[in-house]
Amino acid sequence: MVASFLDDRAAFGKARAGLDAIAASGSALADDARWLSARLQPDPRPAAWPGARVFSYDVPPSASGLVTGLAVLGPFRDTGGGLDRKERPEAPGESFTDIRAQYSWGVYEVAWRKALPASVTARGVPLDLYIHPRSESCTYVASKVTFPAGTKKALLFGAASGTVRLIWDNRTITKSDDVHTKLVLDRIGAEIDVTPGPHLVAAKVCSTAVNDDGRVRLRFTDENRKPFTVTTSSDLRGLALPANEDPKPAFEPAKASPAKGGAPAKGGGKPVTPPGGPGSKLTDKPKAQFAGGGKPVDKAPITPPTGKGGKPAATGSKEPPPPAARPIKTSLEKALELPDDDASSMRTLAAAVLRVIAYADNATSPRAPGLLDRVTRDDRITADALAMAGWVATSGANRAGGSTSRTRAASPRRTAPPPPSRSGASRPGTSPDRRPSGASPRSRTSR
Repeated sequence: MVASFLDDRAAFGKARAGLDAIAASGSALADDARWLSARLQPDPRPAAWPGARVFSYDVPPSASGLVTGLAVLGPFRDTGGGLDRKERPEAPGESFTDIRAQYSWGVYEVAWRKALPASVTARGVPLDLYIHPRSESCTYVASKVTFPAGTKKALLFGAASGTVRLIWDNRTITKSDDVHTKLVLDRIGAEIDVTPGPHLVAAKVCSTAVNDDGRVRLRFTDENRKPFTVTTSSDLRGLALPANEDPKPAFEPAKASPAKGGAPAKGGGKPVTPPGGPGSKLTDKPKAQFAGGGKPVDKAPITPPTGKGGKPAATGSKEPPPPAARPIKTSLEKALELPDDDASSMRTLAAAVLRVIAYADNATSPRAPGLLDRVTRDDRITADALAMAGWVATSGANRAGGSTSRTRAASPRRTAPPPPSRSGASRPGTSPDRRPSGASPRSRTSR
């Protein structure tokens, strides 16, 4: 990540060559290095614009797994709920497949727009090219995805600035509420059980009052995090999606309890008659009556059947199958995880560096300054680690904190009071300018 960050200061292609070498190795970070290198790759020169009448938004299959056929919908006003709020495509009675739907408000048109395939790169699709206003609003990006025949599992990764929520076949998989200012590494991921036919992959991205670069990227790999070919399309028609779920109410009204003493409850209800007659109580158990005056026979309680080891035998009920898409942790999430109090200084420093240079810190509540302060207060840290902390420090307090703590640790502790100054400030009743503490200074003109 440091090599990618220093690409503009090194010789052209030097950082990409190193990242390509890591991507070709068997490292666990080979997939992340591959996309960091692709992010630094200059865009090829696009072909001449043929005109809107003959231009085609169809894209060939992507060998890298990048979702290039995207449809964009927005902006939606953030009136509350933000990322979790289900906007019109997710509302009951609506669908992502209705590409002619209009959700305009005010003077802003909100309708599906197909993204130019040339604008979708490893750096993500620029939402500012299609959405206005984007500040403090939410946007959907969606695509129809088809996998090669025989594919059983796939991994889906999402990267975005702002906040992001990942959607698969009309169901939310995972989300990230942290506000990132730039798109660098994958923030969220999911493991998907692939079934034949096209599927919907979508992401909801929201921006806040904090400015961000407004980019989002979706990509697929196989279960070993190797790139494989996927076919994507911005035409969402023809998808067989489950119906949208009704939004859950914020609270349920409490049910009215029956009034005491059989009195009618408020609202015009009638008192309940006990089953034993008007003279009996509600708590009395009704007596069983048999023809011919017979009496009930006491029977032993029925015990459930037991299996091996004294455990209850299986009753035939099966556990619900696992969901078709399940969230997984990305390399970024694993690197940012720190134990509560057992993290070493080097592990803490690595997390702080990643938060700063990968723009992975929450812009509304950054944690990197606090982590760097913890690192610089450790007396066992090496000089190189201290220099690294000063290099990535985002505030002057973090830069000065390390040198101040080292200076205090190296200097001997004073045991005697400092000697009196020659100006006479140590004598009672005098100030450093040799005037009595209560006297007022005289000007030259008053002499």
